[in-house]
Amino acid sequence: MTMVLKCSDLIPGCDYETRGETLDEILLGVASHAKKVHDLEVTPELAKLIEGVIRKE
Repeated sequence: MTMVLKCSDLIPGCDYETRGETLDEILLGVASHAKKVHDLEVTPELAKLIEGVIRKE
């Protein structure tokens, strides 16, 4: 089952979305985006927040 993360669920106004079959796939996409666009590192705390907003499609 495909999972989707919409960055706007964490950072209002950001239109980035990523999809993957596993949490690791989602986190890899998010890590690159977070660093490039928001100058953020995905810490364990941020990873927990990300996990909380991932939806299944």
